[in-house]
Amino acid sequence: MEALYTISIILVTVLQTIIIITFFRMAKDVSILRKIHEKKFNIFVEKKLIGLKWTSQWTSYIGSLHGCSEHLDLNNSLAWICGATGHAFIINIEEGEICPSGATAWDREALFRLSKNIGCLAHTLNTKSKNPELEKNEIWDFVTNAINKNIPLFVWKEDVSEYCIIYGYSENRFFYSGYTLGDEFKIIKGSRVNRGFSADETGCEELTSISQCKSLSDLEVVKEGIEYALKHSTSRDYIFEGYFSGIEGYDVWISTLNAGEANYYGMSYNTAVWFECRKHAVDFLIEAKTRLDGKANTEFDKAIEIYSQIRDSLKKVADEFPFETKQELISDKNKISIGVKYLKQARDAEEKGLEALADILEMIT
Repeated sequence: MEALYTISIILVTVLQTIIIITFFRMAKDVSILRKIHEKKFNIFVEKKLIGLKWTSQWTSYIGSLHGCSEHLDLNNSLAWICGATGHAFIINIEEGEICPSGATAWDREALFRLSKNIGCLAHTLNTKSKNPELEKNEIWDFVTNAINKNIPLFVWKEDVSEYCIIYGYSENRFFYSGYTLGDEFKIIKGSRVNRGFSADETGCEELTSISQCKSLSDLEVVKEGIEYALKHSTSRDYIFEGYFSGIEGYDVWISTLNAGEANYYGMSYNTAVWFECRKHAVDFLIEAKTRLDGKANTEFDKAIEIYSQIRDSLKKVADEFPFETKQELISDKNKISIGVKYLKQARDAEEKGLEALADILEMIT
């Protein structure tokens, strides 16, 4: 009886082993094994950061940073972010045909450094010039590690030459929020796109995660943002060859449009971006005046008045050249005349505006 019992135990064990092996073979075919694997190791699970989305902006960097800031509950207004990074007061124009790249083509390292001042600590992975396979693996690890830790992040997407937020992933796929990634890009009013792009062909050149850190004082935020804006506008420290900033940027913009050499796509896009920035400039100065509570009130009032004029002039240009992606030179003489008129007004006011910013800086330093 004892031998018979032993044999039965062995048979049961063998049968169990056969059942287990058969089960896992079947599981592999019908994806049951994958689900078990997911549950045990928490990989290949679709994961999204609820509520993380890009803020609809022509300046996609600001829209991305604001989206991350909102996810971290930092209560930074769009204007505060745009001014704190200096972006509200920047202009950057390409000299050939007013290329759309002007909105992003300069050394942007300072933008990421200055974001720390408002509680947004940037950690950036640059994948340029790396082995494609290494790049793919690094991108995947960077994105999934951030999402798994509830850390918001955004990416420079090469296929649209814009920043967008990555708010989730599934197996070999990322989910983004930003400009549409199609034949034509446009702002998505809802901001959050429930579809993704392949992790194998991301076009990701630069990924940035944003962690919360201690903000600087309001005075230091204003001071460093203005310092950077003035340096960007009056030197070539951050400017690439073939591009011009500050008053020189306006001069190139005006002369190119006046000569009939401006590309409509670039003209309309640059106008939308720099008009948006000057709107934020006015709101930033108003917010900064309130936050600093009595410091340099007269200087702030003067700057607010001047940047309001710049904003209004660029609004006139934007009305004349609504955004379109058509690739053709602007030949309508009436439109050119109107555009040149209001660009000159903006340029002359900008010259005074930079002086007003310098006056604020002197008073708060």
